[in-house]
Amino acid sequence: MANLFIQTAFLGDLFLSIPALKKLKSMNPDEELWLFCRSGFGQLFKDLKLINSYVEVNKADGSWKKAKLQLQTQSYNYTVSVHQSFRTAAIVASLSSKHKIGYYHWWNFWAYHQRALRNMAWPEALRQLHLLSLLDNNLKQQFEILSQQKYFMNSHTQLDLKNNTPLPAWASASILKELTQLNISLDRFALPEQYIAISPGSVWPTKRWSEQNFVELINKLPYPVVLLGSREEAELCARIAAHDKQSINLGGKTSLLETLEILSHAKLTISNDSGAQHMAAAVECPVVSIFGPTVLSFGYRPWIQKARVVELDLACRPCGKHGAKSCPLGTHECMQKLSPDSVYDSVKDFL
Repeated sequence: MANLFIQTAFLGDLFLSIPALKKLKSMNPDEELWLFCRSGFGQLFKDLKLINSYVEVNKADGSWKKAKLQLQTQSYNYTVSVHQSFRTAAIVASLSSKHKIGYYHWWNFWAYHQRALRNMAWPEALRQLHLLSLLDNNLKQQFEILSQQKYFMNSHTQLDLKNNTPLPAWASASILKELTQLNISLDRFALPEQYIAISPGSVWPTKRWSEQNFVELINKLPYPVVLLGSREEAELCARIAAHDKQSINLGGKTSLLETLEILSHAKLTISNDSGAQHMAAAVECPVVSIFGPTVLSFGYRPWIQKARVVELDLACRPCGKHGAKSCPLGTHECMQKLSPDSVYDSVKDFL
């Protein structure tokens, strides 16, 4: 018998699932934990020993049927889904599982045995973890206490970040211990002893701060910069690195495990509202995150005590849940008017 956790969203969302994954595993230590996720992410979480096995789906090539058949080869004790689509609900309904837990929607009663409201007042890491309070009374009590304190409500986030409010230990997303045990070598990169990591990319174009702004910010920094990104972001990283002789361009050159190891040794990580901020938070690296079209009330803050979010108060924000391919107003004011000086003011808090 195994347990199954379903999270098929982007990598950043999966990193925000870590508190829930850890809790589900600790609740059932003698049972395997399976993960259903996007293609390319499962092995990372298995290497970190957060899970025992995984099934992946490539949303672009329609491999849902194959993934469903793989999932059906196992019987599950608990199946927990933080993904809310009809397709995911249909997969859950088809599985042999004693307990099926998911978010409440009026239509999905046929897929789940227990459902909880997705409380949008909490950040995403807590929203996911809250599902397990249906199964654990101690966790339920912790959430009740947290609600009374008003800490970590999305409306309170900037104040929490400014005050370096400690995260509750029972909701930790840290994987630093697990990563350290893997002894990942970075010798081939010849990194300096001290550096700042910068991840300038994002899947969504409107979430990207401008190249020129990153160049100007790098000129202000007192440490060498290591630029990180996916293969698709390699050219972006190269263009930015070309303006500074000390910058080390590793865009498209690292595995996910190597990226985590690099972030774990950085003085600080500077990124857009992207998966990089959540990876850095998971290895306890301070984060300065640049928010443009998205807002903190969505709940996707870096899940770490030492974090800052730099943003502008504009009437047009937010313009979408994920950002967009282009600015609806044609101005991209949320990023264009966010100056390097304002970002550097937050950077100085951690140097």
